Amino acid sequence: MTFASLGEHLNSLLESFFEKGPQEITIPVADSGDEFSVAAEKKVDIPEEVTVSDFEKEIFAQEQELDQFSLQTELAREDLSDILKEKTSVENQLFFLKQDEELLQKKWQRLSLQRQEWQEKLEAITREKSELRTRIRVEERSFDVFLSKNFIQSQNFGISQDSSIFRWLFSDKTVAEILESQSVQKQYETDKRTRISKLKELKVELDAKEKFAANLYARLEKLSHDMGTEQVALRQLLDAQGRIQARLELSAGERQAELEAAERARRESEVVLVHLREGLDKAREGESLQGFWEEFGTPEPAVVTAGLDFPLKIEKYVTAKFRDPDYKVAMGREHLGMDVRAPQGTPIYAPADAIVRKVASNGYQYSYLILQHDEDLYTVYGHVSDILVKKGQKVLRGEKIALTGGTPGTPGAGYFTTGPHLHLEVFKDGKHVDPADYIGA
Repeated sequence: MTFASLGEHLNSLLESFFEKGPQEITIPVADSGDEFSVAAEKKVDIPEEVTVSDFEKEIFAQEQELDQFSLQTELAREDLSDILKEKTSVENQLFFLKQDEELLQKKWQRLSLQRQEWQEKLEAITREKSELRTRIRVEERSFDVFLSKNFIQSQNFGISQDSSIFRWLFSDKTVAEILESQSVQKQYETDKRTRISKLKELKVELDAKEKFAANLYARLEKLSHDMGTEQVALRQLLDAQGRIQARLELSAGERQAELEAAERARRESEVVLVHLREGLDKAREGESLQGFWEEFGTPEPAVVTAGLDFPLKIEKYVTAKFRDPDYKVAMGREHLGMDVRAPQGTPIYAPADAIVRKVASNGYQYSYLILQHDEDLYTVYGHVSDILVKKGQKVLRGEKIALTGGTPGTPGAGYFTTGPHLHLEVFKDGKHVDPADYIGA
């Protein structure tokens, strides 16, 4: 795993100091490809004579740009929040509307079954009533024939006592049989009248049932029609809310993209500011490059009589080598040092006798330490969480000088680190060299 290091940003400044030439600091920034993105590379031209005002002007302009990006970020976040609230409200409405639709559908299905049931009952009553009317007509016709026959007989034989005697004289039947026949006819007439009367009563009852069933069926028909109309209206409302939801989802996606772009641009602007402020610190440290060299040339450095020791008393596990190609692919620039995995707070020891040339304790930003071992040999220790020596102090080989850091969000780690480690650099004759060539195991 390659630990991202901010040492390269220090490297460009140190190399410019050593080379004493005109400088152009290039600050790499990820290209987001949208309107919120800052330039893919922001170049800050610094004149040969470095001044504080050169950095201050650029920092002021960058701060204005950062304020604009921050405002755009806040507006995009508020807009997205409003859209998401409205989207949530619409989704809740859709949820309850769908529940209403399901409930209405179940009611309509039950109503349809009831309507079908009463339709079948009404049809059965109508058929029964039709059959009853037919029976009544048959009974009445049969009774009319019976009455007509008796009427003709009465006209032919009369209705007096003499006619009864006359019928008896000319009849083959006995008196008892004739009387029995008359009794049967009277009983038949009575039964017929009773049956027809009951059939008519049943017809009246069926009429009432038919009327009740017809009224109920009509009410069910109307209720079914009303439910159908309500279902159509509810479906139209659901479709409308669905279109609103789709529009809000599209808007939320657009606002989310805008917010991410604004956030990306804001972070990139913050990175640029970090680099510019580091440059400002270097400019404030000395108003000219000559002053830097004069300061470094004054104290008499210790002479290294042997190689440099490994500054940690733990197993050396290199996570990013000098000019590591994987690092360049990941970070987009050369790695001009060596990253060594080390638990947070691991003691760092002087690899040889030296003079402390630079102590940069920057709070939660990138902190580092520079030692000079001889006239043209320097070592740099980055992402340190605590520095135990002072500028100008002489230290001996094996003396504890600092503690490692690098855990994101801890003192000295800076913005660009992915885990606890030591960033180690070696300068020889004013240029970066591979630490592995100078530092032992």
